[in-house]
Amino acid sequence: MKIAVVGGGAWGTALADLLARKGGVESVTLWAREPEVVDSINREHINHVFLPGAPLDPTLRANGDLAETVRGAEVIVSSAPSHVARQVMARASPAFPPGAMVVSVSKGLEPERLTTLSCVLGEVLPQGIPLAVLSGPSFAREVYQHQPTAVVAAARDHEVAQRVQQVFATNYFRVYSHTDVLGVELGGALKNVIALAAGILEGLGLGYNTRAALITRGLAEITRLGVALGAEAATFAGLAGMGDLILTATGPLSRNRSLGEELARGTALSHALAGRASVAEGVNTARAAVTLGARHGVELPIAEQVAAVLFDGKPPRQAIADLMERELKAEQWGGGGGGQEFFSIGEVCQLTDLKPHVLRYWESQFRFLNPAKNRSGNRVYQRREIELIMLVKHLLYTEKYTIEGARQKIEQYRRSGELKPEARRALATQTVKDLRTELKSILAILEGTVAPNAGAR
Repeated sequence: MKIAVVGGGAWGTALADLLARKGGVESVTLWAREPEVVDSINREHINHVFLPGAPLDPTLRANGDLAETVRGAEVIVSSAPSHVARQVMARASPAFPPGAMVVSVSKGLEPERLTTLSCVLGEVLPQGIPLAVLSGPSFAREVYQHQPTAVVAAARDHEVAQRVQQVFATNYFRVYSHTDVLGVELGGALKNVIALAAGILEGLGLGYNTRAALITRGLAEITRLGVALGAEAATFAGLAGMGDLILTATGPLSRNRSLGEELARGTALSHALAGRASVAEGVNTARAAVTLGARHGVELPIAEQVAAVLFDGKPPRQAIADLMERELKAEQWGGGGGGQEFFSIGEVCQLTDLKPHVLRYWESQFRFLNPAKNRSGNRVYQRREIELIMLVKHLLYTEKYTIEGARQKIEQYRRSGELKPEARRALATQTVKDLRTELKSILAILEGTVAPNAGAR
């Protein structure tokens, strides 16, 4: 098996070294944009620019020709920074061999279109190519040092995620599988914003109380925005969410955290970025998160203050004061107004006018319909799941989509960020229909044309 790693930064280099040392492959080739990186890896087996002092496996080769690097590769690892991923992979795409599997390992959002990197790759790569993402708490230097690490591979097709597990897993690099691609990517991207905030706290000399509050409330923000965009809430309690957040917000090797420290000590953003070889993804992601929050009506107070410090010159201490002096409120993650949080399958059947066997069948056809179960083993649904059920019902019963057509339409909504608004619209439409039916029944009773309780179920 031939493997190509596209992107010669610290993370791409560490993964290329891991794959080369693991063995069982014909070759591992690393593409780097910088000629000095290619030269130092091939001559000295060290990436002096991005992973200095780390001798690499002698079988690992570097190449400055992108098309030549990916040609003939069965696994292609996309490790280019988020702001150039589209450009780099679009250039590489024509040379992709049929059947190659792509694994995106970069963490960030495309700044211009505010979309995840799997969506970017889905637009520029050949149709039907297997695509997965790899994320989780993993400093490149520690992976290179073979320190025990756990990450998650996610793909919409679980078999693809399992293939990625087999490619990357070693006795020190454990890979779990997942199907919530969006959640895994958003966790890996949005935690960088909170890491910037953690660095600011560190630079100001604040203590553990403040750090704990930041990480906890930061995870709440990440979860709120992720769920609003269509991800699963539980994903953010796993490796790609909580795990990566804890690492990046507390670890001294975090680029975003160290940038935050510099800003807190008075260094201008432009000067802090100019002295860095590696990209701090949290800078672009902060702006993207605030824009997405405003677009979808999600409150992101920490991200907003980070963006104000980065782009508006707001003093960090003033940002902290503004966060602490906001209106007092309940500690709630879902953003609900105190209404019912969980519904039984019987209640959902009443709300949606569907039979239990229909709901169970849809759960087998639509992976995002995956209600939790209580201690008795009974299904419990949340409002978001009821909204998605109503969207499926609308597409199948009103718009006359097939099951596959509905899947594709919902995936289109997910990619464009319109999934939550469309699901809520479907629920609202059904609610209006139900109200009209009830009003007609009441009018009929008042007019004497129907006896009370006639036809009651």
